[in-house]
Amino acid sequence: MNLLLCDDEKAIVEQMKSFSKGIEDIPLTLFVANTSEDAVKLMEEHRMDAAIFDIDIDETSGIELAKQYKKHNPVGTLAFLTSYDSYAYDAFQVEAVKYLLKPVTEASFKETVTFLYQRYVEKSFIENHMSKSVAIKYEGQQILIKQAEIVYIEKIGKKSIYHTLLDSYEVRETIKAIYEQLSSDMFLQCHQGFIINVDYIQKLERYTVYIGMGDESIPVPVSKANVERVKEAIRKKIWGE
Repeated sequence: MNLLLCDDEKAIVEQMKSFSKGIEDIPLTLFVANTSEDAVKLMEEHRMDAAIFDIDIDETSGIELAKQYKKHNPVGTLAFLTSYDSYAYDAFQVEAVKYLLKPVTEASFKETVTFLYQRYVEKSFIENHMSKSVAIKYEGQQILIKQAEIVYIEKIGKKSIYHTLLDSYEVRETIKAIYEQLSSDMFLQCHQGFIINVDYIQKLERYTVYIGMGDESIPVPVSKANVERVKEAIRKKIWGE
């Protein structure tokens, strides 16, 4: 997670940098600024997954800086450094989710960073799994299908069929070409002629995997070479391994 720290008191920034070295369970890349101008430059040059701003920095308030942050990082997560809570309403307007009260302690800093990281993971999941789409050519038109809505894809002759929650789409693409477009952590090619969305796996019986939603259960063949991959996908789904 890329984290931007901004406070015009260098001692506070250095203190937070020091505290960050004790956070070993979160993949963290720090960017630091002591002025709002420097913070904006960093936002323009790098994707910032989260930020901690002093709520009253130089001639620009942290609220105004937060608005700039949101322009560059619409799904980014914010926290404010403050000695008081009188900015609560304005902070709500820019979707600040946490206050880090001064003086900052190692425990409060770690708690805030952990909270920001959890929000980052949640938003990343939504962005990568629920919003990502794939473009297909169907009946002479280019259309977008949300990957999260694709249940499985099968090959029939020289054509492939996308089976989604709402409809089916027949296209002239190979299974190999389709698989290369899809999210590798969401889809699995279980057979030469089938790709399945692991989120819809219900059970595996020898060389058949059952997929679907609710009472619907669709049998899909699994090649012997891919049985272990399907088992691993099921373990991850159930246990998060």
